[in-house]
Amino acid sequence: MPKHEIYIMGYEVFYKVEDSKPKRRIVDGFTNSILVKGLNPGTLVHDFTVKGRSEGGWGLASLPPFQARSMPAPPGQVEWAEVTDCTDHSADLKWSKPSIENGAAVQNYKIQVYQPGKDGSTVEFETGSEG
Repeated sequence: MPKHEIYIMGYEVFYKVEDSKPKRRIVDGFTNSILVKGLNPGTLVHDFTVKGRSEGGWGLASLPPFQARSMPAPPGQVEWAEVTDCTDHSADLKWSKPSIENGAAVQNYKIQVYQPGKDGSTVEFETGSEG
């Protein structure tokens, strides 16, 4: 008795981006990947499921549904900064958190201190996320 080969004719991919409605993509049977474009940094893409279709119809969806997150980007700009409580040897610095985190919490801040008009006076250091 000859063997009857079954070919995958296509795939159906479902996924959700953050809190949006589910999206559905159909790809041909020669494709085994999709590229989800237009994501913002750090966007959660979740509830991915994939199922194949052959002459016999659609198969079962992959389990469990899986998720991915796009890569984060550097945070937005600090919106304000001020120097208070200056003494001869110190200054208290305060600043706002960036309004845009771009997919990841701010881990530290880089501070640059310099004397205007004096070459080589720049001092740079990093501090923790407590601003």
